[in-house]
Amino acid sequence: MDEQDSKPLNTLKIAITSIFTALVFVATFLTQINLPISGGYFNLGEVVIYVTALSFGPWIAAFAGGVGSMLSDMIGYPMYAPWTLLIKATEGFVVGLIFTKLKQKGTQFRQATPKEMLSLLVFGFISSGSLLIFGMAFYPDGLIIWLVFSAIMLIAIIFAVYYIKVDMYKITMSVLVGMIIMVIGYFFSEWLIIYGVGGTVIGLEKGLSEIPANILQCLVGMYLAIPIYQALFKSKILEIVAMYPKKREIAE
Repeated sequence: MDEQDSKPLNTLKIAITSIFTALVFVATFLTQINLPISGGYFNLGEVVIYVTALSFGPWIAAFAGGVGSMLSDMIGYPMYAPWTLLIKATEGFVVGLIFTKLKQKGTQFRQATPKEMLSLLVFGFISSGSLLIFGMAFYPDGLIIWLVFSAIMLIAIIFAVYYIKVDMYKITMSVLVGMIIMVIGYFFSEWLIIYGVGGTVIGLEKGLSEIPANILQCLVGMYLAIPIYQALFKSKILEIVAMYPKKREIAE
């Protein structure tokens, strides 16, 4: 192979991938709330996965989401690690791919309409209330933690509604498809894989018990990711990263 044809890997992308893989691990590992009914745990790893997918595209999100989440499962939940790698990598890739495709039609800053702001607030209050109710029902000993998470999510929603100037449709559609992949993936990993291909009644119950927590986890991830992505977008960091390869080509 000609040396001129084998360009060196983009060091900036390697650095970004490494940083966000570490952030996914930290966000997943340090915010674990065990769910006794299912044997799994609630965490904020989705926040970083979605920020990565929206900001840097499918490939970086797939690696960071899959590897970062898998490393967290290796500490305490090793039986889930292979499936987490597959599920979270697919989730990050799909969210990043859909958002990238939708963004090709143009992403412009604009102030959200009153209807958009109202619908986001209503949906946000419902989600935050559901998170609190879920915590009280399945994890009463950690009520303070669920209260804090609900408050954080509600503050993030209000912040997003006030400052958001990107097309919410593109973000929500991308994340909701990723959420479906994540919820279905963990359902089958609980039912068919962790508890046997025979699909025992216990395995089915365990798999179903994961669904509410995983849906809420994805919604929390989306609401917290919106203002973070907004801040990155406004700071021009994403524009600088996108222009970096072009600047190298010109320099070479």
